[in-house]
Amino acid sequence: RMTGRLRAPSSESYRFYVMTDGRVRVWIRGELVVDSWNRTGLREARGNLRFVAGKRYEVTIEYAHGSGESEMAFRWQSDTR
Repeated sequence: RMTGRLRAPSSESYRFYVMTDGRVRVWIRGELVVDSWNRTGLREARGNLRFVAGKRYEVTIEYAHGSGESEMAFRWQSDTR
C-alpha cells in the first residue's frame, strides 16, 4: 500500500491511469476511483474525479502481485494539463 498527496493546479476533472500487471485499487479523498482488483495481466485501469485548484487530495494505492517481476505506474492528467 502506498499513500501520498496530489495538489490540483486547476479546477477541473482529472483522469487517473494505473498501468499494472497485478491487482490495483486507487482511492482519492477516500473515494474508490480505480478498481481493478479482480483482473491480472498487463493492462491500464482508469478513473475520473473533479479537483479544486490548490487543494490537496490524499491518495492511497493498493497493489498486489502474485509472483515473478512486477510493474505498476500511476499518472494523472486533465484536458488542459
